[in-house]
Formats: sequence, structure tokens, C-alpha cells
Amino acid sequence: MFEKEDAKHRWVVYIEELFDDDSRSDRPADNSEVEGHSILESEVKAALRSMKNNKVRGNDNITKEMIRLGGDTGISKLVIIMNKIYESGYIPSANEGIYLHNDS
Repeated sequence: MFEKEDAKHRWVVYIEELFDDDSRSDRPADNSEVEGHSILESEVKAALRSMKNNKVRGNDNITKEMIRLGGDTGISKLVIIMNKIYESGYIPSANEGIYLHNDS
């Protein structure tokens, strides 16, 4: 298992890398009072394409290959989770788990 702070740091790094491109230059520097852009499936797919294959698992034990095995449906569900975390600012602990209903 990994610590809560490690998980938070990993999400922060991931979100920063995901939004580190010129196509999002119109977003405000401070999101505290302005709603930010949602994470797009196309951005997640582009991030996956840019990652190298067969890399060692991180603290979350998830590899690029695992995410890709989920196909478009898995990526869609991942984007839902990521946007809920991004919009709420709440990062669930490893012990909580994340559950999606079929209507999500």
C-alpha cells in the first residue's frame, strides 16, 4: 500500500503533466474562484501514447498496459474518476476504493 500523501503527490504530478500543453493556455492560473477545464478522454489517450511501454509500476501499482487493457470503456471510466477528483479536490485513500455505477 502507499501513503495518502504519496497518492496526493502522484495525482498532482499527473494533473500538472496532463495540463502542461499549449492547447490549455487560456486556463486561469488560480482555479480557486473559477471553474477549470474538465479532463478530456483525448488528453488521457494522448498521455498514454506518450508514455513508454513496460515501465515499472509506481506506488499505485498501475501500469500503462493495465489502463490500455480497459479499452475505451476503461478510459471513459478513468476520466469520470479523474474529473470527480479534480472537481471536488478530494482524493480518496487507498483504503476507500472507488466505485462506479453503470449509470456513471
